[in-house]
Amino acid sequence: MPNVINATSTGNGGLITQGDDSGILNIQTNETTAITIDASQRAAFVAGTAALPAITTAGDTNTGIFFPAADTIAFSEGGTESMRINSTGKVLVGTTEADNPTDGIVLYFAAQNSQVIIGHATGTPSGFTYTKFSYNASTIGNITQNGTTGVLYNLTSDYRLKNNPVALTGAKDFVMALQPKKWQWWDGSGEGVGFIAHEFMAVAKYSGNGTKDAVDADGKPIHQSIQPSSSEVMANIVALMQEQQATINALTARIVALESKGTV
Repeated sequence: MPNVINATSTGNGGLITQGDDSGILNIQTNETTAITIDASQRAAFVAGTAALPAITTAGDTNTGIFFPAADTIAFSEGGTESMRINSTGKVLVGTTEADNPTDGIVLYFAAQNSQVIIGHATGTPSGFTYTKFSYNASTIGNITQNGTTGVLYNLTSDYRLKNNPVALTGAKDFVMALQPKKWQWWDGSGEGVGFIAHEFMAVAKYSGNGTKDAVDADGKPIHQSIQPSSSEVMANIVALMQEQQATINALTARIVALESKGTV
């Protein structure tokens, strides 16, 4: 027979220890077992809900942890689910949809397939932010929604942050100094096309990161990285195209003038 302390079929609460030497302890409230502690000192709680989580704190009983399904842990705030870790290990924030959430964020960790999925609800207008980057409490870049089929990768470029802007010069020298290359990747994964980081950064000084031949404390390489589509590179390409177009226009005008005189 179990050993019972103020726990009966009609009582409001108490303790029940099993009389068969199983070492199980049940803690009862309102005629229902609330917590079971087994012989290995593991505590099992009721599943709970978002409104009444299984593990909570006095004075704020609609905020805490609950267990909505097998192998799933969820967290609620103010009676509403705010986050869960589901049975496949995905972390869901602000959503219960594990794949392509209508709204919210999903973190998914898997061999060769780890992902961060950010959803915007239907009807979210263009320009709303997916991810924001900040420095010293100010935004320096973001990824925003572009219509319903794309995103924009944005750098802060407000005119109020720029003093004394003038027309860009030297674009031809900049572009002609770049050294496009192709190569075979070291791991045998195929051919690459683009630039070598230290060569590229010798020209595009604001479009890369790292130092040639840098290593860490263990002697492992710290690889350089570059951004060939940076505003620095794009501005020089556009400036060169404008210079070339101006030359084309001038030559075209001369040809037209010569043709009108019948000299060509």
